[in-house]
Amino acid sequence: MISGAAYVVKALQEENVEILFNYPGAATIDIMDELYKQDQVKVILPRHEQALAHAADGYARSTGKVGVCMVTSGPGATNLVTGIATAYADSVPLVCITGQVDLGFTHIDYVGQLQSHILYQDYLYAVLPSKHPLAKQNEVSLADLAKTELILLDEGENSLTRAAFEKAKITPTFAYEIYDDYTILEMIRQDLGASLLYENFLDGLTLDDLTIRHISEKPFRTIVLAWKNWQTLPLAAQEFAKTISSKMND
Repeated sequence: MISGAAYVVKALQEENVEILFNYPGAATIDIMDELYKQDQVKVILPRHEQALAHAADGYARSTGKVGVCMVTSGPGATNLVTGIATAYADSVPLVCITGQVDLGFTHIDYVGQLQSHILYQDYLYAVLPSKHPLAKQNEVSLADLAKTELILLDEGENSLTRAAFEKAKITPTFAYEIYDDYTILEMIRQDLGASLLYENFLDGLTLDDLTIRHISEKPFRTIVLAWKNWQTLPLAAQEFAKTISSKMND
């Protein structure tokens, strides 16, 4: 019975691959074992996956053959991105092989493999002009906010505001999308709309001229301190972790 790793090497041989640029890792170690058993495919070991991708690209450009490279899973695969983009931009033939972790581990979030401590939960609050109709309510809902002019704190793909509306199956219209919290506060003061801003940002600010209201759905983000092995953390990192944890608890 032939293994999957042996099949990979057999395929490389049948495609007449002469050189494989390869940076080994746990997810590709079985393939490496098979490569050591043959001498048709020569393996070149770089010092980083990104260099490997560029080497395969250069090989393809200089020989007219397909550049072939292989890396391990996770960061090994993501380190190929720049080399792949370079080859793609110039239509250079490149085949990139990456390892993958066992299916039993693919559902586990990386943070779930670490030890972690929740520092705090940072809630979103509705910030409104003082004369805004919703300012009369003790609490507002996302549905209420969707009916008014909204200024989005633009956090890109990680926008908690967008995620909160999507979860509630509400589609608001954002009149403005602004990256800076302080600019949003000034726009609210100019009665250009309302916004959803984080408690951690609002805490300590003097906002007597604005109205702050709880959101009934209580959207929040969780701030987590995580580490893999406390004993191997540098002492400075341990002290930082203890200090920040105690301050948050206070």
